[in-house]
Amino acid sequence: MKRALLVEDDICIAEIIRHVLESKGHLVFVANNGDDAIKIGAAQRTQPFDLLLCDLGIPGAGAGEVVRVVRNCHPGIRVVIMTGHPAEDVAHYGIPGKFCVLEKPFSIKRPAECITCLEEVQSCDNARKSPRFDARTSDDTSLGTTGERHPND
Repeated sequence: MKRALLVEDDICIAEIIRHVLESKGHLVFVANNGDDAIKIGAAQRTQPFDLLLCDLGIPGAGAGEVVRVVRNCHPGIRVVIMTGHPAEDVAHYGIPGKFCVLEKPFSIKRPAECITCLEEVQSCDNARKSPRFDARTSDDTSLGTTGERHPND
């Protein structure tokens, strides 16, 4: 079974993404801040994570620190940075190594679109190309526009 670490401070968004990943066969661990993500990553080092989805604007340890520490514990992990900022701005946040960017908001109205979006992100192997994975259409309800948000997001 694939294992994913999801770091998202908006509980509503975290639950939706967790559900999508579980429907695709992932065992999902959720952290609502960077400090908890680092603890989970270290505690799970004997059972490697395949995927790290981390919001850019998380409280506690920043996304760059989370990626650095989790990668040390889980070599080969694929990293996805989720953000409401333009993808090209993410490079200024000091995220180490290869990663993909999933721009918010992204669709939740059509679960198949969201699953496809996450599968495309998982297959991203290009360092810092920061492709935009955006499954929105004009009539979609969008993920990332509701619920409690961190002020830096």
